[in-house]
Amino acid sequence: MKNKSLLLTTVIITSLSSGNALAKSGHEVYGHTGISTFSKDGSSESGLYTQAGYNYFFTPFVALDINYTRASSFNTDVSQNNTDFTSDADGFGAGVKLIHYFGRLNVQAKGGVSSLKVTQDYWDNNQLKFVETSDRTTSPYFEVGVGMLSPWSKRLSVNLNYNYQIANDDIDISSFSLSGNYTF
Repeated sequence: MKNKSLLLTTVIITSLSSGNALAKSGHEVYGHTGISTFSKDGSSESGLYTQAGYNYFFTPFVALDINYTRASSFNTDVSQNNTDFTSDADGFGAGVKLIHYFGRLNVQAKGGVSSLKVTQDYWDNNQLKFVETSDRTTSPYFEVGVGMLSPWSKRLSVNLNYNYQIANDDIDISSFSLSGNYTF
């Protein structure tokens, strides 16, 4: 009985320590920059997308994701009697990141919940006036990406990502971005 307990304890400790040894790191910071599309009632506007975040790896393949996201439409003017709109969204999010390595390459997915402040300017044909709305929402986000370790440092990776964010009841944000990740 003692031998079985000792063997089981040894296997558990060995598997935990070898899992940590396989992990690139326990901590990672990243920054995304890219192009976003705001979609509202069949209309869309392009904009700039940025995200900065931190990942804490529980295992080599699963991490906690904490981030700050900002998306802002390029269009700053809204004209009368059309479907143009401007939109800004910024806020914090938290979720889970899953990553799988293929040598120097990786595929990743993450998802979670973010709290965003969303501001919109648009022309309201019913009221015949410009309307500005601002509200805070809690909504899900999803992201998939592919990455490659830098040839100069295993601590640095470059990734291409697609992010989808439900901003509020009216607006969805889709983004393609390039990111740099640094592990420590």
